[in-house]
Amino acid sequence: MAERNADFQKNRLLITQVVSVQIPLFIFLSIFCAFYINNKLFKPLKRLLKNTEKLEKGEIPDRIEKCDTNEIGYLLRRFHRMSNIIYRRTNKLSFLVSHDHLTGVLNRTELDRQLKFAISASSKNNKMAVIFIDINQFKQLNDQYGHVIGDKVLVEAAKRITGAVRADDDVYRYGGDEFIIVAHHLRKLSYIDAMIKHLLDKFNSPFEVEQHNLKVTLSIGIAVSPDHTTDHTQLLKFADQAMYEAKQSQLHTYKIFQGIEGDN
Repeated sequence: MAERNADFQKNRLLITQVVSVQIPLFIFLSIFCAFYINNKLFKPLKRLLKNTEKLEKGEIPDRIEKCDTNEIGYLLRRFHRMSNIIYRRTNKLSFLVSHDHLTGVLNRTELDRQLKFAISASSKNNKMAVIFIDINQFKQLNDQYGHVIGDKVLVEAAKRITGAVRADDDVYRYGGDEFIIVAHHLRKLSYIDAMIKHLLDKFNSPFEVEQHNLKVTLSIGIAVSPDHTTDHTQLLKFADQAMYEAKQSQLHTYKIFQGIEGDN
């Protein structure tokens, strides 16, 4: 009996020693497996989800510098390549939707929405203006020299108009030979005179188009918010009316709505 008891105690000690070694080993293996799975599976999946969210918001996905050579790494590389293609195509489509295909300036697609926003931000000491521009005798120019020359004149006109405005002003091709500048943050109406003079100075030199020297002149009408109206449709209409008055005057000048003529 004593011998059996001694064997039992001996086996019990052996089992205890084995268990005491196995438990830390098991814990270590569990931690190692968790760390390995996290690095090889969950972290890549988190990066994948993060980039998916950025892509949904229209933001450029994060660059993936290093990927494993396993299936998850292959998936990440393929997703990164695909997301970059989608991002570039989305940006291109967005640009095409909002910009004029010929001149590269904004088109009238979002003009109403942007104009409403600009008007809502305007005040007595922070005015905004719609500057309506029409190229004089553009139809005759088109008929005389052809549409190819006419298109090149429009491209050059858009370039000169864009070069005359401030960084926070917006230039739109409204249609045909008509352009619109939405000018923000004007403290006084007198600021507009200087802006228009600078714009007209850009058109003093002739357009050199395919060995033709063409003199291009503008008729310009201006309407101001909140001075004239805070309705975007009326503001465009008033600027158009002022432009028509400037064109009828045959002075190739500009007018501010309500018959206030510029000094040019």
